[in-house]
Amino acid sequence: MNALTIIVIGVIAVGMMVGYVKVFARRFLGLIITLFALVHTIYYGPTLAQYIIDNTKIDNAVEKKISAFVQSDINTKVARDISIATGVASDKVSVKKINKAAKATYYVDPMQSARANIFRYAGFPTTINNMLVATAEKYDRMYIKEDNFADYVAIFIVERIVKIASDLAIFLIIVIGFQISLAWLERNKESNVKLIGNIHKVGGACLGGFTSMLIIWILLAGLEVIPSNIKTDVSKQIDDSIVLTAIQDNNLVMSMCKNTDITKDTVGEIITDHLN
Repeated sequence: MNALTIIVIGVIAVGMMVGYVKVFARRFLGLIITLFALVHTIYYGPTLAQYIIDNTKIDNAVEKKISAFVQSDINTKVARDISIATGVASDKVSVKKINKAAKATYYVDPMQSARANIFRYAGFPTTINNMLVATAEKYDRMYIKEDNFADYVAIFIVERIVKIASDLAIFLIIVIGFQISLAWLERNKESNVKLIGNIHKVGGACLGGFTSMLIIWILLAGLEVIPSNIKTDVSKQIDDSIVLTAIQDNNLVMSMCKNTDITKDTVGEIITDHLN
């Protein structure tokens, strides 16, 4: 056990002891519940969303409606463009000609990300549109296997709706569950005085431990910006310790940064692009 491991364990232990002695202040209860819910939402939201998409037909029904709406809008725009170009009334343009023009105009580039493909036809001014497409290509990691543009848009929208709904469902279930449990304990507090007291103490210890762990996660995430010689020494001590490796591998701060594509390199790229 190296020195860094001892320091980290000591910091966590001190934080838990302080929290246990001070007991679980009620004003921190909402914060702890919210943080607990957020952590589980980050880790389990994508899994629930993928399960819904793979095992239910809800998303398919919504996709069909969105696809039909998008295709209708595309056909209307294409018919209007043909009408302007040929002088033929838009309602007199043949369906075959509309479909052919729509397919040629609104197409999917399989080499580009989902947002880039959709931004291309968003109707923004050229400068803004090019910036949005370029940004999407750098930071978007979502690729959809679909040739028809209307279906492509539908899948894009539904997957994001399901993701948001899944995250919200997990968050609300956890928060409401905690609130119901606490309300029950408060209602029966006379018969649960000892239990409530223990919950406050354990909660205080958890709060103290989590606060200490959060500080450690932030410090470990800061390794990306410290001088390379110091970073090498610290990284070696982390690799030599099972405890530190586990903490680093489950670094919530780094996970949140990765989920939002916030890294030292990407921030540098954004700044450079704007300066240029």
